[in-house]
Parts: sequence; structure tokens; C-alpha cells
Amino acid sequence: MADDRDFQETIRLMADKQRHTDHTDQQNEAAGRETGQMQRFFPRKTNQSIQDKNSRDKTLSALQLILLNDPVYAALYNETNDLLNRAEIATEKALQQAEQDLEQSEDTLNDTLNNANKLADGTAVFKDSNGNVWTKNGRHVEGDERKQIVWKKGALSQEDYLQQKQTADDRKQHVETLRHYQVDVLGHARHRMSNQDNLVTKEEIEGIQKEIKDKSPQSVTERIDAEITEAKLVKTASYEIDVLKF
Repeated sequence: MADDRDFQETIRLMADKQRHTDHTDQQNEAAGRETGQMQRFFPRKTNQSIQDKNSRDKTLSALQLILLNDPVYAALYNETNDLLNRAEIATEKALQQAEQDLEQSEDTLNDTLNNANKLADGTAVFKDSNGNVWTKNGRHVEGDERKQIVWKKGALSQEDYLQQKQTADDRKQHVETLRHYQVDVLGHARHRMSNQDNLVTKEEIEGIQKEIKDKSPQSVTERIDAEITEAKLVKTASYEIDVLKF
């Protein structure tokens, strides 16, 4: 009988030790700790997924982390980034058109100067509606100098020339305005929004969004508005088609 009791006690102690070992191994596996032992309680992928998550967290940038963990920041950032993308595209298209328009105006103006009436030294001159004559730079021509003018049939008047010149000047100014907006406003915004070493704050993002809107040239604003309107129309049409299909 004594031998039987000793045997039962030995069995109980061995069972207690096994339960302790099982509990310890299970906790180690759940925490993803490497012990050198074969996993017995969780599939291999559970431990691997923990390791993958830890590795992924280490590779995420500070910006990616805050976007994942701060919904308010993420919403504001994404909204502003979307506006910035639209403004960059719209500005590039507007600038291409503006440069083409400027080139056309300059060509027209050069043709006008080549076909204008000329002084003896080749300076282009134009007669206004009152019969006064002016050089291309606005100097009044009279007396003996006026008598030297080589008159051409069909040469434009002073009023027409000034209108062409004003158009060319306006278009040149528009190109410069677009370039300034592209570099100083959008370029600065892009640099701040993507700076990984010095994350942009919520207040800065709000300021960037306001500056993009407030300083946008009319040609850019019109393109952005047209794009948004077109996107809404496409979305509405798609919805109506889906409803009809249903």
C-alpha cells in the first residue's frame, strides 16, 4: 500500500510540473518570445505575424505612424494633400497654356513691329487716330524726323499696337505669377508636407491649405473647380447607371 501511495504522489508531482511547463511555454509563444523549443500551442504563423508586425513598425516612417494613429491629423493631412495634388496638376496645365499664349502674343507683336512704318534708322513708328506719330517706346515724332518716315500700306495704328503690347505684357505677367505660385507656394507646401525629419503640425497644414486656396491664380482655381465638377458629374452618372441596372 505504501508503495502505491508513493507511486500516486510521484504521478501527481509529474503532472504539476508538466502543467507549469505548459503554462510557461504557452505564455512565451503568445508573446512571440523565442525559446528554442518547438511551438505547441499556437500555429507558426501567429508567432511569425508578431515578428512581421514588429518589423513593419520599425520600417514605418514617423509620418506613416501618425497617419495611422491620429485620425484627425490623417483626415486633415489627406484633404490638404489632395488639394495640393490638384493644384500642382492644374498649375502645370495652366502654365503650359499661358506660355503658349505668351509665345503667340510675342510672335504677333514682332510681326507688327516688322511691318510697321519706320524712321530712317529703322525704328518702328505708329500713327494714332489723331494723326500723331509715336515710336514703339512712346516717343513723339514730329518735324524733320517725321518727314523721314517710310510709310507702309496696311501698317497698324498706335492704338492697335498698344493693345497688342498690353496683351503680351499681361500674358508675360500671368506666366510669372503662375511660376511664382508653382515654386513659392506649391513647392514650399510639398516640401513641408513630405518632410520626414520635421513633421508638419496640424496648424501648419491648415495654413498651407489656406495659402493654396488664397494665392491660387484664377486660371488655376477655374481648372480645379472644373475638375471637381466633372468628377461629381461622373460620380452622379455612375450612380444613376447603377440604379437603372438594379
